[in-house]
Amino acid sequence: MKRNIFLIGIMLLVMLSFVLILKSCLSNDKSEQVTINQRKRLPAFTFYNLDSTRFSNINLGIGVNTCIIYFDPDCDFCESEISSIIANITAFKNTQLLLISFNSPEKIRAAEQKFKLNQFKNIRLLWDKDVQFDSLFGKSIIPSTFIYNKDQLLLKEYHGLVSIKAITQWLN
Repeated sequence: MKRNIFLIGIMLLVMLSFVLILKSCLSNDKSEQVTINQRKRLPAFTFYNLDSTRFSNINLGIGVNTCIIYFDPDCDFCESEISSIIANITAFKNTQLLLISFNSPEKIRAAEQKFKLNQFKNIRLLWDKDVQFDSLFGKSIIPSTFIYNKDQLLLKEYHGLVSIKAITQWLN
């Protein structure tokens, strides 16, 4: 009799542990889903212009698409993507491009000069001084591209080198 009570007690503990583990797993799925849903809208952000003045989502143009590219001036894939954008800049005429880097303003400025980016009014280079890009946009490799529509809703994100055709198909 004592043995049966003992076995029943152990079975109840195992079942209770299983229920608690299941509940924990379901809670994690919900919090991850909230994070995914939050990323569908352009997050509130503050980065810095190369002169160290603040630039936030409030400073974005209204009624145009936004293409955000997280890059590193020393990255060959990033250079290739920037070169492709410049070669096809007319496809971005109704798009504001934000090129954001965690690297120093000096290195970002060197990339600006190398690609003559200051001649394009729709391209803005920004410094991720506080290295917050991943916390705002999710874990991202270099380069990562995020395309938002005129209502600042996420249309598509790419991680790694992406073709211009893949980007521009979302800009209409």
